Amino acid sequence: MAEWLGLAPLLVAMVVAVVLPGLPWVRLLVRSNVVSLAAAPSLTFGVVVACSILYHRWGIPFRSGTVLPVLAVLAVAGAWAWRRRVRRSHVAPGTWTPAGGDPTAVCDPSPSTRAGGRSRLVLLGTLTLGWVLAALPMLIAADPADPAQQWDSTFHMNGVWSILHTGQAQPQGGLAPLYGGRNVFYPTGWHAFTALFSTLTTVVQASNVSSLLIMGIWVVGCTGFTAV
Repeated sequence: MAEWLGLAPLLVAMVVAVVLPGLPWVRLLVRSNVVSLAAAPSLTFGVVVACSILYHRWGIPFRSGTVLPVLAVLAVAGAWAWRRRVRRSHVAPGTWTPAGGDPTAVCDPSPSTRAGGRSRLVLLGTLTLGWVLAALPMLIAADPADPAQQWDSTFHMNGVWSILHTGQAQPQGGLAPLYGGRNVFYPTGWHAFTALFSTLTTVVQASNVSSLLIMGIWVVGCTGFTAV
């Protein structure tokens, strides 16, 4: 498990990149925090795929240096829009109401607000426990430097490596080197995202860390689905 600890910063970076760009925008439309958290990665992956298509058309290489700034701007703009919504929704000094949401006391929390805070802590603990239970077998038994079976190294990991090598990640032809140069359509969202956190020599490690990320997305997604 010690080898995985060295990759913890990479996991944190992936979590930040997949959640923060989409979360405030979804939260503007969705009342539930957990549902917003569950839906945010879909929006982020959609932006990554859109970048891969547009960059191909504009002749811009698909790299971490060209994509991550877009995600950062999306996150900052979303945070600004959310903060503006909160300011517009003030109903009394020390309280605010998100569109369609419940008032949350800020200055003098009521008993119901404190209970809501405890509920959020319980939910956070449950989500964390669910992720730990899902990830523990991999963390205990697997070496992050070895290709995990679920990623089919002859295709998926080579797909990530190909994106790093060519700077092309669009669904239509981005993985052409794996098809003898033919522009075959293949959904490249995961490959494109993982390539943002890989180098030509760390594709295996980044792919394995992304497994831990996907486990978290799955746990939160199931929780959000259950809540709905």
